[in-house]
Amino acid sequence: MQAAPVSPDSRESPLSPRALLPLLPLLSVGCVDFGQHVSQVPLPVDSGAADGGGGDPQGDGGTGEDTGGPASEEVVVIMLANAFDPPEVTIRAGDTVTWRNDDPWFHIVASGTPEDVTHEWLSPTLNNGDQWSLTFEEPGETIYYCWNHASVMRDALVIVEER
Repeated sequence: MQAAPVSPDSRESPLSPRALLPLLPLLSVGCVDFGQHVSQVPLPVDSGAADGGGGDPQGDGGTGEDTGGPASEEVVVIMLANAFDPPEVTIRAGDTVTWRNDDPWFHIVASGTPEDVTHEWLSPTLNNGDQWSLTFEEPGETIYYCWNHASVMRDALVIVEER
């Protein structure tokens, strides 16, 4: 007895869109908000050497004199559940924003919006646990987004005020 011929349309490739439909809920899990949020946390900037050497804890250039202004601060933005937390930060000129990736997938932080990429700055690829910092010297507002999750991680804002 001979087997009936199989037409190309009657077999489904294991990678065809129809074959992947049952996996769709698993693939979209990175696009939901799990409700885990971390609030804006100002931290002092360590201006010491990478090897832990002294630094300038008073922010006075090592002179011991009062410079009249507060020391620079660092604000941490957490990337978790495909969201920036907080989505808006207000800092002073000379302060630093650090983006930390707590997601299991990578992110790339970019200035602008997907529709209006400014090319002012672009982070390296940030894998889980990685962080990247940028010091903002000039007052103004900077919109940013995640380059590889632009449809859900967008329109975040850094507001930089005069020191």
